[in-house]
Amino acid sequence: MLFRFFCLFLSVEILKEATTNHAQLATRYSRTMKLKILFKGSYPDKCNPTVRQTIEAYAEQLAVSIVNQNHILIFDGVRELDMFIANKIFQLLGQDKQKVREHLTFVLPENHTDIPEFGVVERRDVPKYWSSERTYVVSLCDILITIGGSEGTADCIEKAMLCKKPVFIAYKIECYPREVWEKHYLFKDCFYIKKNDAKYVLDYNLPIPDFYIHTFRIINTYKVGYPKYFFDREHQREVIKKWRDLVADGKLHDALEDTKKISERVDDGLRDELILLQSQLCDIDKEQSLGIAERREEESRITLAFLKIVDELEETI
Repeated sequence: MLFRFFCLFLSVEILKEATTNHAQLATRYSRTMKLKILFKGSYPDKCNPTVRQTIEAYAEQLAVSIVNQNHILIFDGVRELDMFIANKIFQLLGQDKQKVREHLTFVLPENHTDIPEFGVVERRDVPKYWSSERTYVVSLCDILITIGGSEGTADCIEKAMLCKKPVFIAYKIECYPREVWEKHYLFKDCFYIKKNDAKYVLDYNLPIPDFYIHTFRIINTYKVGYPKYFFDREHQREVIKKWRDLVADGKLHDALEDTKKISERVDDGLRDELILLQSQLCDIDKEQSLGIAERREEESRITLAFLKIVDELEETI
């Protein structure tokens, strides 16, 4: 009885320390770690003044967010809208070319002659067909943000989704890429971090600055190093089945370790319970005085508690 009380006390202390370390990690990464955000988009062929104004409002606020949130924006060309955003960033940083290099990267074909005067410029081989070029630039990024665009932008959206990379779209702009995004996020019930968190994108009345507040709040969750683990219901079911299979094979340690990948995608109560179970299992491994029967009893208790959490997660699907 005394040992169990000691284990509980120690587990609570470990949980407090883990929470403190997590906050420190988030603070440190938010200051230093930058994500590579690929921008794709363009003005529609027939662009009336109202649509153009909306597109440029999205583009200008994207430039502001990239600078304020300390990320890197990648362009695969120097199209009109690309340079509109790039020039906004250049102006926001006081035309300081060294600072601009920290936020802008152009990835251009070797035969491209129109070279920007600021930002990092990387050259690549001339693609045999444009689809391979888009595959390459998508592979370079962590996140994809699109404003307008046509078939090429839509192709990048599909490639990013196949790679399980988050895609954020300026939904107010009617275009083919929006249709592609809808098919994935609406019909397949996908989400970014937790269920239903993509619905804000669909809000026509959401002010553009608020759209980016929501967007970069999600992006900055990836920024502090949380793995992108759940993307749709089918994937979530596969992960839960994997945990159950690990437990059935006697690999409770592996199952609990794997749950770290979704620690920021569940509510605080369940996350704290998972951390507590992990620390308790470590305590059992370290405690040499436990008999075989007591050890099995404690492991069974943790296993049942873990499977109960898995059941609760499954109910949210």
